[in-house]
Amino acid sequence: MCGICGYITRQVLDSCCIETMTDTLDHRGPDDRGTWLRDYPGYQVACGHRRLSILDTSARGRQPMHSVDGNTVLTYNGEIYNYAAIRDELEARGHRFSSSSDTEVLLNAWCEWGVKCVPRLNGMFAFAIWDHAATTLYLVRDRIGIKPLYYRLDGADVSYGSELKAVLSFPGFSGAIDPDVLVQYLTSGYIAAPRTIFHGVRKLPQGHYLAYNARTGAGTIHRYWQIDDYYRQSDASTPGFAGACDELEVLLRDAVRSRLVSDVPIGAFLSGGIDSSLIVALMQQESGESIRTFTIGFSGKGIDEGGFAKAVAAHLGTRHTEHYCTTGDALQLVSEMAHYFDEPFADPSAMPTLLLSQLARRQVTVCLSGDGGDEQFCGYESYRNDLVYEKCMWLSRAFQTMSGTGRGPASVALRKFLSLGSRAEILHQYHNKLVPFVRSILLEPPENDVASPHAYRDDLDLLQNHMLMDLKSFMVDDILTKVDRASMAASLEVRVPLLDHRVVEYTCGLPMAFKRRGRLTKVMLRELLYRYVPRDLLDRPKMGFTVPLADWLNDTLAADVERVCGRDAVLAQGLFATEAVENLRMRVRKRSRWFIPVLWNLYTFQLWYERYSGSLK
Repeated sequence: MCGICGYITRQVLDSCCIETMTDTLDHRGPDDRGTWLRDYPGYQVACGHRRLSILDTSARGRQPMHSVDGNTVLTYNGEIYNYAAIRDELEARGHRFSSSSDTEVLLNAWCEWGVKCVPRLNGMFAFAIWDHAATTLYLVRDRIGIKPLYYRLDGADVSYGSELKAVLSFPGFSGAIDPDVLVQYLTSGYIAAPRTIFHGVRKLPQGHYLAYNARTGAGTIHRYWQIDDYYRQSDASTPGFAGACDELEVLLRDAVRSRLVSDVPIGAFLSGGIDSSLIVALMQQESGESIRTFTIGFSGKGIDEGGFAKAVAAHLGTRHTEHYCTTGDALQLVSEMAHYFDEPFADPSAMPTLLLSQLARRQVTVCLSGDGGDEQFCGYESYRNDLVYEKCMWLSRAFQTMSGTGRGPASVALRKFLSLGSRAEILHQYHNKLVPFVRSILLEPPENDVASPHAYRDDLDLLQNHMLMDLKSFMVDDILTKVDRASMAASLEVRVPLLDHRVVEYTCGLPMAFKRRGRLTKVMLRELLYRYVPRDLLDRPKMGFTVPLADWLNDTLAADVERVCGRDAVLAQGLFATEAVENLRMRVRKRSRWFIPVLWNLYTFQLWYERYSGSLK
């Protein structure tokens, strides 16, 4: 795992620029660094790389890496899990290799097939290719969006990096906040691709690449893969439940096996939940030795799964390490999140993820995690609202048919009762109550809020649409962003077998009954895990890291909330309406559930603004 950056510019810059950009990413690659710069008539090309050595830790894997003919330069962040098979194919075509790294395989694959090599890759990656003959820069991101890639097109210049830190250090960055994303951030706690908090800076979407021609200054974005092609209603070709479980196990075993390849120590995150326990069980089966597992436990009612993780680890025979923290330990990281994430990010689970990554890095350089199970197998409890809503609407329509017009008092009362707690009611309150309130917080609300770039599909029901949207947005811009920044802050690589694109493509076409039955979530994953772990260790309600935000905001963090969200601070800043913010804080003191997350999101935004205010305009 590494960090990449670079630019093409019409400015006259010395090597200090690319050196500075590269060093902003030192935490992503503490083992080595490299830069390359070349002047062309009318423009300059440069790229930089920070290396976390995983495969072939020798100097032969150093980047930027140049092709034999000198035409192609590669900087690459990620892992190609099927690199050995691609290497065999390339050797049969006459290519020769001087290292055992997947970087050299990727470089030669590009030289052989160009951009058509990308669909051949199985892995997580974000890479930059400079093609001298075509005078074209290619920026490529993996199918799922596991690895990040930011870029800025500014006139005839382009700059890019694994994190915003690198892009922001390129000369000419304006520091202007994009006001259109503020409503979305304050309601959701993250900023969805392709936007960022900064005007003109973008995230490259999952499954896309950018081609930028240095001579013309034109950049175009192309999609090479989309999950919608696989997300569909199940059909007659779908196997029965037992057969589907067997097929999924074969895919997951291969995904885990390929992610165990490493020249450095490897371990796993283990929460004691279904997803991570299954990954650890498969790792233990495939590795042939006792693997290392890591858990962060928290003291406090309802927020700790550490005991369950310890029991699973004992059953599987892993070398288990756990560390118990207080919520105060996690809260110490709140103010540091702005540094790790570069833009506002409010997911409280980032704090234990940071602590877990630091714990694991003391013993290993690579960890596997169970991320991706909730979005694929209907794991979130919020999905239950969609199921309730679908059933309510069916009953309402049936009652209306039986009662004629369905306009009588009994019919109206029944429909109102059926809608309570449903997804429809939640969405109604969200759009008609929360969003206008959030807009009122802004001193100058944008004319148009940022809409989701992902449209609902008529051929899918509400629940399927919800899960598909999460796979394309929430999972990428919240969950995977959290894992990448938290792990790379500790110079730890995290691999996610459940998000192997073959697994994702397979699960997208499976019946919902294979994923959830009533209140039982992750049905297929449970069935697989029961083959390795007793049911009594697993059959319990989902817990996770449940944060008492109201207590934090009203008590533990009250003084700091007043410091950055109080009337004087808000008035001096000039972004938010003081009376509206005071109204928000009053509602949170009364523990109004709709507004507690909004104040938390505002508080984390203010901490971010405080850190970056010197460079903002």
